[in-house]
Amino acid sequence: MPQIIDWNVLKPAVQNKRCVLFLGPEAYPFDAGETVETAMWKATAEDVSLVRYFYRDDGLVLFQKKSNRGRFLETVQQFFDDPEKDWSLTHLQLEKIVRLPFLAIVNLTFDDLLLRHYREAGLDCQAMHYIFRPSLTEKPISDLSLDGEKPVVLNLLGSIRSSDNLVLTHNDLFDFLRSLFDDKDQWLQELLHEADCFLFIGVPFEKWYLQLLLQKLSKYKKSHDEAERYALPDKKEIKMQELYSHELKIQFVEELQQDVIEELYRFCEERDLLHKAGTTPRAYKKEALQAIHRSLLRGEIDKAIEAFLAFAQQDRPLTDELTLISAQYQTWQKERAGMKTEEGNIVRNKMVKALLYLLGEADG
Repeated sequence: MPQIIDWNVLKPAVQNKRCVLFLGPEAYPFDAGETVETAMWKATAEDVSLVRYFYRDDGLVLFQKKSNRGRFLETVQQFFDDPEKDWSLTHLQLEKIVRLPFLAIVNLTFDDLLLRHYREAGLDCQAMHYIFRPSLTEKPISDLSLDGEKPVVLNLLGSIRSSDNLVLTHNDLFDFLRSLFDDKDQWLQELLHEADCFLFIGVPFEKWYLQLLLQKLSKYKKSHDEAERYALPDKKEIKMQELYSHELKIQFVEELQQDVIEELYRFCEERDLLHKAGTTPRAYKKEALQAIHRSLLRGEIDKAIEAFLAFAQQDRPLTDELTLISAQYQTWQKERAGMKTEEGNIVRNKMVKALLYLLGEADG
């Protein structure tokens, strides 16, 4: 994977609000080595009273009977609504993403975490989910207001708050693809035509239907040239990479997705480009801890550890824990180049999650 991102293309596209971000399930960490989607399916799809079979590779289910759909959807909603779960890694990721000035974010998961975080952060957006089964209560999307002030947030595979327009089963997927390929979605063409750059983060390129989906979306391009398309998969070994690269002109790049998100965050913060809420949200009551949290948002783990150690001088147990994390970080820095991507991410996530936990404890 020799290509690298041309920052002279990506950064101006983000700055000018001409970049569309595609977010897949691998972009949402839940635990050190587990994504939100993996944790969700583990908590819901193993209920054999509702689910006859779970197609793990496609992320689809076969119900014991059709009437189980409503009950299953309730269990999915309960997973995302559970306040007892530790969402700290997920929230840190979302906090970065919602502040970046993308023209639009196309979400390739069906949860509402992204929309929820926009609201919790006091930020405005144009939130919608794709309607592939119109009804009296859910009408197809007809128009968009692309003013650059409020980003479009589109759940392309549906929403857990909509039982009908949600891709859970193979029948849902076929109806979704049939609707998408009927060429009636002028608003989607307009949205993608406005972009100078597409950025794919955590997208599961191995899924067969994603190849069809991206083939469709690739046709929505400017007539005079092609927008740049950068893909940052969590797993670097993509069997279909030649297809995506040759046919769909997607450049698979060697940068890690966290590094790119944090580089964009630092770039936008330094130029005062981050989305601003009506009121500045605070994660911590103590100013010093809020500053440490900001370092984590910027990906400056070493700076966060150093500041946390200075804060914890009089607290021996906390200092001991931070010293251990500091040693782990130094080891990770030395060895990360030789680690597999997944292994390096797990080690990094463990350290960040531990720091987030200690920040909460110190602020309590």
